[in-house]
Amino acid sequence: MLLYFNQGVIPETSQYFMPGLFGFLGLMMVFKAFSERNHPRLALMLVMANHFWIALAVSFNETFDYKQTLIYLSGVVLAGGTGYWILNRLRKKEKDHFDLNQYYGHVY
Repeated sequence: MLLYFNQGVIPETSQYFMPGLFGFLGLMMVFKAFSERNHPRLALMLVMANHFWIALAVSFNETFDYKQTLIYLSGVVLAGGTGYWILNRLRKKEKDHFDLNQYYGHVY
């Protein structure tokens, strides 16, 4: 967000490439999240971080109020926090079966 609010100090030639760079970083985080098998909470955090990078890329590419981005990211944080809490509960209940290598039947 620091880059979004200080776009005036970034050279014009660099601003042209930043949305693509931020989008690419988000894409790499999604690839890593979907290939992560041993740590489900890390996969969730990577997907959440992807949303932040994409929101930053869109904010450089489009003209809109930053409050719209905050509304979007508040939903990401709320859903991610809930997911993290659920994953922690699942890890405490099923210590031996807490990875993404197999389907363990955790449907209640």
